[in-house]
Amino acid sequence: MGWKILEEDSVELHLAWQMLPGGPEAKEPVTGECWQYMGTEDGEHCFRHRNFEGKGRKYVRVPERGRE
Repeated sequence: MGWKILEEDSVELHLAWQMLPGGPEAKEPVTGECWQYMGTEDGEHCFRHRNFEGKGRKYVRVPERGRE
């Protein structure tokens, strides 16, 4: 299926952001790091946080709608 990047104003992407641990903001207070959308691959939206809850890097994959 391959990688794709969804448009920033995509409804699909907006819904995926809402499912992230700590919510779409989840800003780490010391470094200011927050979630980053990395792309969509094989029906999953990939996100990265470089310092989630001060415990280091965390990756999360959120299924596309209809693939839960």
